[in-house]
Amino acid sequence: MTVEEKAKEYSNSEGIYNEHGERLLYMGYLAGYKDATRWRDPKEELPELLPGCDYSNNVLAQVEGFTETQVMCLVFIPDDEGEWGYAWANCYGNINGEAEWDDNYKVIGWRPIE
Repeated sequence: MTVEEKAKEYSNSEGIYNEHGERLLYMGYLAGYKDATRWRDPKEELPELLPGCDYSNNVLAQVEGFTETQVMCLVFIPDDEGEWGYAWANCYGNINGEAEWDDNYKVIGWRPIE
């Protein structure tokens, strides 16, 4: 089943409709799902670091210079001057793998892995 079909099936048991006759649970589910899976602009929003860690969960990323979507995470690391900052690390396709920071990746979009 598609996400939309699952949402419609879930909302069929409820009798809540708007003025257009659309099931509100179905619409809310889809709106939430679309927001959760939208591509985010890293200039405006970054993945949150995991509690007590210096890295985020792995995410899907669109990276300048790559034609395929990459699996990456955001890391908080020291730079060459001893300051701390954020950098993107590549997991090389392994969704559950550890990331390696070995280059200056330019991420142009990211989204959580569902």
